[in-house]
Amino acid sequence: MRARPSSRVRVRPGPYRVTQLPSPLSRDAFDRSALADPSTLERVLTSPDIEPSILTYAAEAVALVEAPSETLLAALEALLQHPKPYVREGACYGARAHLGQFREALEAVARDDAMVGPLAREVLGES
Repeated sequence: MRARPSSRVRVRPGPYRVTQLPSPLSRDAFDRSALADPSTLERVLTSPDIEPSILTYAAEAVALVEAPSETLLAALEALLQHPKPYVREGACYGARAHLGQFREALEAVARDDAMVGPLAREVLGES
């Protein structure tokens, strides 16, 4: 039995976190975003519903940001502990241009992460 239109429940849209992603989704698109509007990377890296592969592209692009915000740096540091190793790799590449802020975190990855440790050592110049 179909409900009459007047008796249908109407749901008001709630506050959704909408993230505008670069288009098309590619490493080059995130690199362009890093140079033109780093806040795009910040929104992507702090959004809870972004696919890990996209996080990787965004994390790598942080290396191109000349003066990253504290929020962007904190988000990148958190990705150094992400469950997916390829996201942690992207975070290592993103941290390479900001070693002053990430030396301790990269040293921890180099010491404790069997999968990404070799890359962290390379980024630190220890290979």
